[in-house]
Amino acid sequence: MFGIEQTYDRWSPERISRHLLYWLLWLLFFTMVNGSHYDNYGTWFMIELHFLPIKLLVTYTIIYVLVPRYLVRGKYLPFLLGTLGLAIPGGVLLRVLEYFYLAEAYDVPGMAVEFINFKFIYRMLDLVYTASLPTGIKLLQRNLRQERNNTQLTKERIGAELQLLKNQLQPHFLFNTLNNLYGMVLTQSKKAPEVVLGLSELLSYMLYECQADWVSLDKEADQIARYLALEHIRYDARLRISFDTEGELHRHQIAPMLLFPFVENAVKHGAASTEEDCWIDGQITAEVDEVTFSLRNSIPRSNGVGPQDLRSGIGLANVRKRLDLLYPGRHTLDIDTKDSYAVHLKIQTI
Repeated sequence: MFGIEQTYDRWSPERISRHLLYWLLWLLFFTMVNGSHYDNYGTWFMIELHFLPIKLLVTYTIIYVLVPRYLVRGKYLPFLLGTLGLAIPGGVLLRVLEYFYLAEAYDVPGMAVEFINFKFIYRMLDLVYTASLPTGIKLLQRNLRQERNNTQLTKERIGAELQLLKNQLQPHFLFNTLNNLYGMVLTQSKKAPEVVLGLSELLSYMLYECQADWVSLDKEADQIARYLALEHIRYDARLRISFDTEGELHRHQIAPMLLFPFVENAVKHGAASTEEDCWIDGQITAEVDEVTFSLRNSIPRSNGVGPQDLRSGIGLANVRKRLDLLYPGRHTLDIDTKDSYAVHLKIQTI
């Protein structure tokens, strides 16, 4: 109920109760400080009660007028002048009140000794001191609110960016797979129906499972295995595929379609670039707090593709960006294109 970060747009009962409690605590504080000095707590409670309207006026003018108009906008000189413009006449009013009324009404020694003395300065400082804590609270609330808004905006921006990257990735993957199927249909391959079935299962995964932010790692691994099986049907015996999993994959969550671009590139720069025999070796290892994805494939010597080409592309650019957004500082990605195309990705999942 009284959390310091709580702010209000209207004067609700809860907001009023917070302010009443705050000023009651101030009354008790000043009563205890002055009452202990003069050994008369009841008298000083009444005196502070008389001072309260002036303190309220000065404090609320500062926090609801000067702070939003000048202080939060960096206009420090107008804020300082405005504060002095309230503290000086306010101090005069307090001194008038205690000199001409309270000194006689409550018979407090020293109140009626000279009108202009150190008590005038003390009353001014008293007003500034009283307003300083609410001013600090208002600034803290504003900073907390701004930080919360910035955090929310960052989350929304990252979410929109991730969705955009996912939308770019899925058509890219789908285009490649449909292109493969089209080639099989043209050659009237008897394996085309099997490819259609496998593609429908992949599409089902993309349309339904991939709408979530995270999927189980074992599901992602199953779809990778299904995709590789489709590619093996297409390239038949000249493409050797080995894909293994190790550990309890179901205990880990991963962003959907995160690993697919690496698998697509393995096919693109391997079997799809040559008529020679080729191979793909992949493995996903799940440990307690880490997931490792390793993938290697042969590179044809005569495909005219350089190492820089193997490290780039729409899919890889997207997956790098998604890794930075999803696992900042919690992943390492190494790509080696010397003798083969090798990917080694480690993700800290906790």
